[in-house]
Amino acid sequence: KKKGGKPAPPRRYKHQEELMQLVSKHLTDVEANSKTLPLQVILATPTGSGKTFTAVMMHLYLLKKEHPNAVLLYSVPTKQVLKRVGQECEAHGVIYWTAARDGDMHQVRRPYSIRFSAKRRREQAQMLANPEKAAKIMEAKKSAGSSSMEDQMFKAQHNGKLLQDQGLGKPDVIVADVYSTAALLEASRANESSFFGPSSLVLYFDEPNMGIKLEPAVSVVVHRIMLNTPATSILASATMPNWDSLPAWWKGEGKPAIRTTIPLEPYDLPMCKLNVLDEKTKKMTPVSLLGLFKNHAEYVRVMKQQGMRRIIMLRYLTPTQANTLLDNAKDTSARDWMALYGDVRTLRQSLEPTLLSLSPDRFEQLQKEWRGKEVPAPSSAEGIAAAISTTGVTMIATLNARQTALAIASCIKGGVDVHEIRRRQREAEKTAKAADKEAARKKDEDSMPEQDMGSGKAGYLDLRTGLSVSLEDAQECDDETLVMLSKGVGYTLASGTEPLVKKLYMQALLHVPDHVGGKARALPPIHVLVVDYSSIYGTDCPAVDTIIMDESLGRHLSWEDHQQFLGRLRRDGTAVFLSKHTMRLATLGRELAGPEEESEEVRLARTVRTLTLKALADASEDKCASLQALEIPQGCLPADVAHGVLRTLMELTFPAHAGCTSTEVGFYSEGLPSDSKLLPGIIKNLKPRLTSFLPVLKKGLKSGREQYKAMQGLHMMCIGRDLFEGSTSGGARYVGAVLHLLYELEVLGEPAILTWANEYEKGNDEPDKFALAVAPFVTWLNEAESEEESDDDEE
Repeated sequence: KKKGGKPAPPRRYKHQEELMQLVSKHLTDVEANSKTLPLQVILATPTGSGKTFTAVMMHLYLLKKEHPNAVLLYSVPTKQVLKRVGQECEAHGVIYWTAARDGDMHQVRRPYSIRFSAKRRREQAQMLANPEKAAKIMEAKKSAGSSSMEDQMFKAQHNGKLLQDQGLGKPDVIVADVYSTAALLEASRANESSFFGPSSLVLYFDEPNMGIKLEPAVSVVVHRIMLNTPATSILASATMPNWDSLPAWWKGEGKPAIRTTIPLEPYDLPMCKLNVLDEKTKKMTPVSLLGLFKNHAEYVRVMKQQGMRRIIMLRYLTPTQANTLLDNAKDTSARDWMALYGDVRTLRQSLEPTLLSLSPDRFEQLQKEWRGKEVPAPSSAEGIAAAISTTGVTMIATLNARQTALAIASCIKGGVDVHEIRRRQREAEKTAKAADKEAARKKDEDSMPEQDMGSGKAGYLDLRTGLSVSLEDAQECDDETLVMLSKGVGYTLASGTEPLVKKLYMQALLHVPDHVGGKARALPPIHVLVVDYSSIYGTDCPAVDTIIMDESLGRHLSWEDHQQFLGRLRRDGTAVFLSKHTMRLATLGRELAGPEEESEEVRLARTVRTLTLKALADASEDKCASLQALEIPQGCLPADVAHGVLRTLMELTFPAHAGCTSTEVGFYSEGLPSDSKLLPGIIKNLKPRLTSFLPVLKKGLKSGREQYKAMQGLHMMCIGRDLFEGSTSGGARYVGAVLHLLYELEVLGEPAILTWANEYEKGNDEPDKFALAVAPFVTWLNEAESEEESDDDEE
């Protein structure tokens, strides 16, 4: 504190102080001379370095005090970050608005935190006494709806003045998504004399390169922003290089400007152990820093030419490996590293010269010494769930968060199933009703104070240890979601997340790891967080010690996107990938990772198809002999064989495709199975074929997860082979007949079919023709299940 007890400004780091001094001088120059060149700054700081706090601090201790007419335009990459920045503004008492795209229009909102004050309430009470003024106030209180950005800004200004908001119609900060940022900057140029004119705005563009290589629409809107930057612009990013290394379009119109980069080199990032998970064998293979490279030449290319990437890759060194590089022959344990661990920056800086000077022989020697051996995954669960941490929160990034979360939950042992959830719900409802009746009776008898009434846990559903939810919340979720939560799994989406799931997910983010007596405390009830692309940026959870990148998303991401997800590790932990290729994409970048090699799964699928067709042509009764004798490659499982057989048999119900041999053509249908004349014969042939291969099919498709994947494969095949083009009703009859046959032969079970149907309904606004064809069979299964439950209740 300063003398007199007044609080001093928070301590500033070097990069923060440099930025504030630069912006302060520039704004002073602009105020004195309108022809001053624009200032464009890249603030290159790693994830977790406090970019949001830097912006808020710049407003509180620079703009507000020295440049009160300036408005900070904080552009955020996602809605989640928009909400978080808004919360940060509220925590520091900042007068802010929010702006977000609403369809083709925009919506500017004045949050409640700036609307209410004792003075405002008194003044409005006086104004409401005047009918004319009262009408204006009531009109201003109505939602401004959505319209053009220019219209929204002036409406917010007018209403803020009329309703006596804090700031009287002028915000100190506007938090906007990228689309509204672009629209606001364009409106700013058209209204130079307004409070949001180009000379008044200070653009703080948070992670401007998010999604530009993944989504064309995002790339277009970022181009628009850079074409219309105001007099002062700050691009805050963990992965952007300096201006000279960027494409020319980042400089907007290319006009002269003061362009500079303020770096905070990422030497302080937490240690990140890299692992490749084999989902089928449930084995993890550690990959060292040197193990990322194919050869010494590739290693030199990265280490000598890629400054930022070289520094970031230092986090992939373990203490033992660091000691080896430091040539500590006496003690290669982690103790020496840990003695210096308080100053990781200094230690890693001291390692750089050694890494840069590794000879080819020394590189090969260390690469061999550091090559990790396969070890069992932490969990006994199946698939990707095997990599879930047992010591902290696990975050999993995937393309479809809800679908993946449900699939993971189905692989985790423990928790409860759908039948148990329903039973507990019925019991909880009975208990709640009984408690309400008892409370009402006691109230009538005046035998207890009203505040003592209630039944403790009455009206609550117990999902797992430490997790009980109200019946009201539970009734808003489907059974599969409640089962998922009972396994400790939650998820988040850009939109459409159930309120209960969202609440429990946010609680998990707030969990802070703690230790008592050297032992970690119990995990939070929800300790597996599944996220989609929208949550890769700006999601903070201090308890995360394991992150997993699913292939469905990982193969599409840029190096910058991957680094953002790796940045979710805010303490030493583990990053798990499902392939070495995706790991190289994440750590080296697409240009160095190169094209993906053909996988063992693809080669196995070809072999299985050949053997299946050969078995059908063979007169032998044992059609499975060659498949059962097949040597399954490392990394593959019997499930891959079963999927290949089922896919081949289902293909034969369609016409032969180009490339089939003359022998193979004879096994295929003459036309689409939707043809009513062909359908009976197709199903008649399919049943004995499936029966012949049942041992292989049942062995490989015994888990619900694999059966679910088989349903997905059937869906893709029917749509991809244009099943419904000839006849929609004929296609529906084919799908129904195939499902009945697979169900009858116990190739597909009821849970897998129902799960597929529920997931498809949740993920699609309108059902496609395959989903419509599946619906009658799903209805039949549900009715049969209801009858069984009814019989159980009667017993």
